[in-house]
Amino acid sequence: SLVQHLLQLGHTVYLIDFGEPDATDRDVTLSDYVLRWVPAAVDAARKDSGCDDLFMMGYCMGGLFALMYCATTPDPPVRGVVTIASPFDSHKMGLLSGLAQLFHREVDFVSRHLGNVPGSLSSSMFKMMNPLKQVTRYADLFFNLYDEQYVRGFEALTAWTDNFIDYPQQAFRDVFQQFILDNEFKAQGITLTSPEGGDTQLARLRAVEVPLLAFAGESDDVVHPAAVRELPDLVSSSDVTVRMAPGGHMGVFAGRNAPTAVWQPASTWIRERC
Repeated sequence: SLVQHLLQLGHTVYLIDFGEPDATDRDVTLSDYVLRWVPAAVDAARKDSGCDDLFMMGYCMGGLFALMYCATTPDPPVRGVVTIASPFDSHKMGLLSGLAQLFHREVDFVSRHLGNVPGSLSSSMFKMMNPLKQVTRYADLFFNLYDEQYVRGFEALTAWTDNFIDYPQQAFRDVFQQFILDNEFKAQGITLTSPEGGDTQLARLRAVEVPLLAFAGESDDVVHPAAVRELPDLVSSSDVTVRMAPGGHMGVFAGRNAPTAVWQPASTWIRERC
């Protein structure tokens, strides 16, 4: 695993688990994640490790949470951020951005009346993004039954895609409207509201100054490489690297090529900045 890889290199690793939302969490917002829970996790990791600063690594939305945290925190205690399959220009995400523009009224209606968005619905939509792959993957499995590592990886990814957790209703609507539909993170910034005082903050990519390493999947149908490539032009950091890696949206992070194409380069990049 990626965590095992980092541990074997001597890094201390902390993993954020936001838990599984239920009906009482339907009012959880994007602001709760970025302004409450990520800062709390950073503070806890610093206290437990005794270190003043740290590196952050995030997959997909996790990478966006990390950059939003850096964008809204004065002098963030972060030496660098690694993102994997995280989109920075949502209007270049390919099929997903097209569908969002086409069916945004229907999505808004459903999300307002459905409550938390079921993980099973997200899983089905994810699989529909590449229906052919859902057929050919079993042929690939058949021809690789002799390879125990391949089979174990296939089982792990299948369990992952079949068991997405629910999205809190309001957080889903925040992300869909501000990030996917209006592309505000790239443009004027996403408006976040402090849970304590009600003050508002703008999370803008231009406010990010920490070193960045971003990976994009060459065959990612969810986060198209075009949604990642412009990162150096969107932030204020002088240390930005964008790397293409083999794999789709999940394969780039957890596929059989990920250890050599993503995990190792990421750990080397971190070690060079330690």
